[in-house]
Formats: sequence, structure tokens, C-alpha cells
Amino acid sequence: MNNLESLQNLLELLVLLVTLSSQSPWLGIVAAVGVLLCLLIVDILTALKVR
Repeated sequence: MNNLESLQNLLELLVLLVTLSSQSPWLGIVAAVGVLLCLLIVDILTALKVR
């Protein structure tokens, strides 16, 4: 995944987070946790691929 794709994914997750937060605070919290998990998983997979 190149930097442009990573930035695009991050912006899409940010838009999702803001959209859900505006609907309900609980949805915003769930979305934030989901975004953090997604970023963590991508980071782990990237680290494993480098090795």
C-alpha cells in the first residue's frame, strides 16, 4: 500500500468517524474504537510483510 492509498484510507475513516459522531455520541465512540483497531491491524500486517 503506498502513501496515497494510506492517506485516502485514513481520510475515509475520518469522514466515517465524523459522520457517525454527528448522529450519536455512542456511534462516534464505537467508530473511534473501530478506526483504532483498523489502524492497528494494518500496522501489524505491514510490519509482518516487511520481515
